[in-house]
Amino acid sequence: MIALPPREHLTWQDSEVLSKEEEWVDCNFGVDRRGDALYLEIEGKARLNFAEITFENGNVQVVDFEDSARESGKYSLLDFADGRVVKTVRVLARSESDETTLNLYLKT
Repeated sequence: MIALPPREHLTWQDSEVLSKEEEWVDCNFGVDRRGDALYLEIEGKARLNFAEITFENGNVQVVDFEDSARESGKYSLLDFADGRVVKTVRVLARSESDETTLNLYLKT
């Protein structure tokens, strides 16, 4: 787990609420902004399969979580210090608590 950068460096954020009854949820975040790192904050407990980051140039980076369980906390999702435009982020996750919130942040 990590600490998030200062608020003034977080240029975009979005969230998705998952409930335990939903099983696996395909969360899609439309970012469409330039940044240099992505962070994922989990409020609750979640099982993560993968995250798929699509960049403006069409390149796709997959982060494999290997179906691992994660507790509440803040995690570095992907660091790309060259400053790229992130079009979308897709996360396949399942809540393991009654309700789990996934917060996604983009840093510049």
